[in-house]
Amino acid sequence: MNRNYPYKGSMKRKYYDKWLKNQEAWQKRKVVPYTFYAIAAFVFVANCIFLLWMDRPQDITFFLILTTLFAGLVLGLAPWVIGVAFSMKWKSQYGAPFSQMTKESLLTNEYGLEYGYVGKDWKWGDHNNRIVFRIRFTEIEFIDIDRDFNICTLGGRRGRITVYDDLTMQAYQPHNSYELSQNEAFKFIFVFEDQEEFVERVKSEVKEGVWGKKPDGLYNTIPREP
Repeated sequence: MNRNYPYKGSMKRKYYDKWLKNQEAWQKRKVVPYTFYAIAAFVFVANCIFLLWMDRPQDITFFLILTTLFAGLVLGLAPWVIGVAFSMKWKSQYGAPFSQMTKESLLTNEYGLEYGYVGKDWKWGDHNNRIVFRIRFTEIEFIDIDRDFNICTLGGRRGRITVYDDLTMQAYQPHNSYELSQNEAFKFIFVFEDQEEFVERVKSEVKEGVWGKKPDGLYNTIPREP
């Protein structure tokens, strides 16, 4: 029986933001956009105080207040935009691979599970594709969900990734898919409803001891980080 798990955007924001805050590279660089935000706020407030201070209180009019606020916003806009640009760039870069995974989907059937998303695959260049990971329950060798960040990690024999054109949903030829190697694990943030139902379904289908098992040794993760 096919079972589609509905996507829940609030879970993606919650767990992705929590995971990103624990990334050392982002922690070191977030001070830069925050500094520009602070500069923008300072410029706005200082401009308002200065312009209002130049006039006597009895000369302050509604038009003067509006003009002062508008001037403060204009002057503070440049550092704010620069801060936003830095923030978006570094969140995308240091939040990878999860920052580059959108339109996620998850389903199970009588044979196994399928997870799909739109993103950039390391073997297929910089443009977005529909990327689908499929694996049979009987071929899963380890699977677990990290409850801190809700990241599902799994791997096993013959787990296969297929890359589709996102517009036509046609698989690329001739090398449109590849299997995970022995030292690779697939990871994604579980951002779907009915998580406990998914856990119980997988537990009932995989071999005993597979759920909760950690990968042995050092594993490269799929999707690849840039």
